[in-house]
Amino acid sequence: TGQSAAGSNPLYASVTVTQEGPVCLENKLVTMAELKAKLKERFASNPKLAVILNVDKRANFGSAVSVLDLLQSLGIKNTDISTLESD
Repeated sequence: TGQSAAGSNPLYASVTVTQEGPVCLENKLVTMAELKAKLKERFASNPKLAVILNVDKRANFGSAVSVLDLLQSLGIKNTDISTLESD
């Protein structure tokens, strides 16, 4: 893949909302406050940052909306949403 060894790509961020409710950034569990801080920093470095929001099909819809609200509050408009099948 085009990702660096650290798992961070300056062109996009991968955010996942799991079935259980926690949110992950680049496959690492984060709080909403941590997610906001990290995305804010990355967006400041790259105003064209795209976010890929992966939402488990059985996840609480409110969790996904909270992430979308956070992205909007940061001014991140380039967002793709996909659903995931949980095992």
